[in-house]
Amino acid sequence: MALHHRLTSMALLTFAALVASCGDKATNPNNNPPAALELNSGNMPTGRSYSHTFANAGTYNYFCTVHGVSMSGSITVSGTTPDSVLVTIGPGNSYNPASASVKVTGTVRWINIGSDHTVTSH
Repeated sequence: MALHHRLTSMALLTFAALVASCGDKATNPNNNPPAALELNSGNMPTGRSYSHTFANAGTYNYFCTVHGVSMSGSITVSGTTPDSVLVTIGPGNSYNPASASVKVTGTVRWINIGSDHTVTSH
């Protein structure tokens, strides 16, 4: 549902921007800022790492914005172990492991050993 809401909001904002004349101010009809992404590493060149500590239980799907959803993974946050997980990115267009688990307040660290990649929530 959140994805549908986010896409609907983006579509409305895009439509508002298209119909606005030069100098007009486009506004968000829902008066809500876009939702922040849980995972948002930005571009990660070779050798760069990104860490994230999860505060809430759930399954967090992510993908590489450079290579699209064919390069994706997931983190399941629940239980009491493990405290941390290491995910390598590459070589090739893959996360290893593609699926991992960590406890609430656990940390996942992604290390890029391939070309440019990202870790970005859906």
